[in-house]
Amino acid sequence: MIHDENLKKLTAANIAAIPITKELESIGIESIEIKNFDAFLHFVMAQKIPCVFTHSFELSLEAVTITQEDLSDFCEEAAQIYGDQKVVADILAANVQEYNRKAQRVDYSTPIVVTYIAMFQTQFFSCSVSPNVVFDEMFGRIMSDDFFRCDSTRSSRMFRKNSFLNSLLDEYAEELEKMKEKQADASDTLLEQVKILILSDEKFHRCTNQKMRAIYLTEFVAADKQGKFKDVMRHYVTVSDRDGSVAYTQKGTYFIESLYAEVKAAKTIGK
Repeated sequence: MIHDENLKKLTAANIAAIPITKELESIGIESIEIKNFDAFLHFVMAQKIPCVFTHSFELSLEAVTITQEDLSDFCEEAAQIYGDQKVVADILAANVQEYNRKAQRVDYSTPIVVTYIAMFQTQFFSCSVSPNVVFDEMFGRIMSDDFFRCDSTRSSRMFRKNSFLNSLLDEYAEELEKMKEKQADASDTLLEQVKILILSDEKFHRCTNQKMRAIYLTEFVAADKQGKFKDVMRHYVTVSDRDGSVAYTQKGTYFIESLYAEVKAAKTIGK
């Protein structure tokens, strides 16, 4: 193993290697990075530094596996941007399945990254190596540093699955943008249908106060049993998952009031 070989080189140079449990990044300490271990060792020997610190970043299969729950949660969030949770899920499903298959072939008893740290004249110097050859071969090209971040509550990095899933979506950005535009056009068409239905309804014309019009809007959505207008109306009303009750939103108030203003304007012109 690469780390064992590096420890032997340190021992041969009479340099002590002291394992630590916290990464410098997790406690807000920056270091100057040296490109490779041999250059790091040469620096340490040249400066007669008697010891170095080592930190091993390890992962488990559980930590890197993207579960169905992980995927569902991510797709639900992504749908806020792209509008269609199922399409996002379909795009990612095959990629995630292949990723999980590769993840199962990695030996997680070997660290993903080992960092060697030396202190010289109040400044930290570091060198990171990837001893887990299988992990590096499978994921080295697609694993960005952005996927592994420290925070103040953790002593080491963690795999941020959502960052990884976002990177997969980036490959389909053009396709998703076209889909989003197509959905926007479809939504505009449906919204126009809603407006025509409401404006042509005599019952709506008789809603002479704001409360009546608010009730009308909620009843209109509740009467849409097949959910034809569900997506386009979700900004104007909310439907309870528990009992199916409908309540209008502030946008819904503006929407229905603007339609009634059209009714009043048409009546004024007709006089």
